[in-house]
Amino acid sequence: VGERRIGVRAAASAALAVAGVAALEGIGLGGASSLSFTPGFLVLLLQPFAFGFSYLRIESLMLASPGDAVPFAAAQLLSTA
Repeated sequence: VGERRIGVRAAASAALAVAGVAALEGIGLGGASSLSFTPGFLVLLLQPFAFGFSYLRIESLMLASPGDAVPFAAAQLLSTA
């Protein structure tokens, strides 16, 4: 986001998050592996990246406009409620 570079630790964290989602989604009932690459499963694999990107975006918005923290937090709460 912006001029921020992604380091090795951030890339490893993202890979671990994706692997965790894959592991959780790949375990079927009774512990049997049911890993299949359906469109829904692929969307779930993008979720950790989207979550991390949202925090980078929030950081850049707060640096640009630190006085708007309370309205921004209220908008976050309303969007997830």
